[in-house]
Amino acid sequence: MADGTEKASGGDRDAASKVVDAALASGRIIQADRDLRIEQIKAANTPAEVQNVVRDLQPSSPQAGAPTTPADPVSMVRYGPTGGGTPEVAQPVRAANIKIPKIAFLLPAIIGVAVIAAFALGIFAFVKGVDTVGGNGVTDSQTYAPGIEPEDGINVLSVKGYADLLDAIRGSTGATEAFSAVLYPTYAVVELPVDDSTQRSDRFYWNGELESQQSYGTSTDERYDLDEIDPAVLIRLLKKVRARVEAPTSWYAVINAPREDGTVLSVFASNEYSESAYVLATVDGSITYQSTPTLSPSPEPPDVEVQTP
Repeated sequence: MADGTEKASGGDRDAASKVVDAALASGRIIQADRDLRIEQIKAANTPAEVQNVVRDLQPSSPQAGAPTTPADPVSMVRYGPTGGGTPEVAQPVRAANIKIPKIAFLLPAIIGVAVIAAFALGIFAFVKGVDTVGGNGVTDSQTYAPGIEPEDGINVLSVKGYADLLDAIRGSTGATEAFSAVLYPTYAVVELPVDDSTQRSDRFYWNGELESQQSYGTSTDERYDLDEIDPAVLIRLLKKVRARVEAPTSWYAVINAPREDGTVLSVFASNEYSESAYVLATVDGSITYQSTPTLSPSPEPPDVEVQTP
């Protein structure tokens, strides 16, 4: 039996890495989160530390570690290489029998112009820092500190942002129960029941509008009423964990039904050097576990908006 001093093995790290990659493939986390967790797994010293990195990502279907396959593959969320901002929804490609007209010899020139135009538009979008999801939802190029209520845009990790998320879930399902919820500043991914009694679930993405990812599965988690969460408690925990990382550049929270130790909330923060910290807590904010900070704790960063890379 592990006594807390046992060293993490390669097998421990490989198993945890597979869980992280499966979560990325199913749309539960973004690429940047995946990369951060892989670094945390590499840096973990004990099996318990390895497990804490992925405890909120444990497989929710009988096929342990297997990526969830949406009913319609073209609707799967795909994330860009940087993982920044909001994911891009893949567009379907349809095959057809086309009779090529004589004007086809002009196609290379037309395509060349289109490519140049698309490249120019891409540069413009990058400079403007605009993120979109299928043309829906709130677009925003700012990431706000926990608790900040932006005049425009969105901050899920604020009192109003969290209330808006619950309103959207309630409007869609008639309740605020979820199997899990992962909250980032500019969006949230929630696993919601598809009925009142079974463990069948669907994953939804919210960035101002709630959109089903048609990522169906059977959850092994218990239902939990997200309305039980006091966003003020969540914000306080996020500020605490951000203070344990120098110049944090990313932070998020995970909500699950109570674990054996009462843990409901898991909050994480990291910076551009992959230095990170996390805190686990009960619904009232009592700490059940906190990681050792990479560096000495620093004062809570100021509540100012941070430019999204």
